[in-house]
Amino acid sequence: MNLRDFLTQAINPGTEAALDLLMKNAEVCHVKKGEILVSAGEPQTHLIYIIEGVIRGYILNEAGKEITDSFAYRYGESVIASYEFGKPSIASFKAMSNCMYLQIPVADIQASMEQLPEMMQVCINSVIAALNRQYEMKLALYQYSALEKYLWFLKKYPGLNDAVEDKFIASFLGMNAVTLSRVRRQLREGEAMVEK
Repeated sequence: MNLRDFLTQAINPGTEAALDLLMKNAEVCHVKKGEILVSAGEPQTHLIYIIEGVIRGYILNEAGKEITDSFAYRYGESVIASYEFGKPSIASFKAMSNCMYLQIPVADIQASMEQLPEMMQVCINSVIAALNRQYEMKLALYQYSALEKYLWFLKKYPGLNDAVEDKFIASFLGMNAVTLSRVRRQLREGEAMVEK
C-alpha cells in the first residue's frame, strides 16, 4: 500500500503541506479479530481510516446488551466514536476480522490547524462522512419494514452479509435473529417478485 495514495484518496487534504503533515503523523496499525480499537467512555485520540477488514461500532443498552450501531469496512472509511474530539466516546469499536487501518493523532491535527487551516477540514470531512452514514441508517430503521431494511442493508453494505455474524446484522437493523431469518426466507421464496 502506498501511504501517499491512500491519504490522497481517503482523506484528500487539499494541499501538499497538509498531505506532508499527514504523512509525517500517520501510522499503519494491525489488530486481530476481537480486539477493541476505541472503548465507550474514553476519548478517541486518533482519527482512524480503514484499509482492510471489518470494524463494528456498538453501544450498550440499559441491560448491558451490545447494540450494533455501525460497520466500517470500505477502503478509506472513517471510524468516529464521538463527534467532539477529546470528549468521551459514545460507542466502542471492535475488529470483526483481522484489520489493517491508518491512524493519525487528533492532537497533531489540532496543533497544526492554525498554521494549516485545511487540517480543520480533514476533521470535519471525517465527522460528516460518519454522520451521513448514521443518519441514513436511522432513516432506514425508522421508515422501512423488516424486509425493506434488509434489502437496504444488502444494497448499502455489499459483501458484509457474509463477513459478519447474523446476530450483529439483526442488531444493526433493529430486529432479532428470528425476524432476520424470516425475512431471508421471504426473499428465498419470493425472489422473482423482489427482482421486478
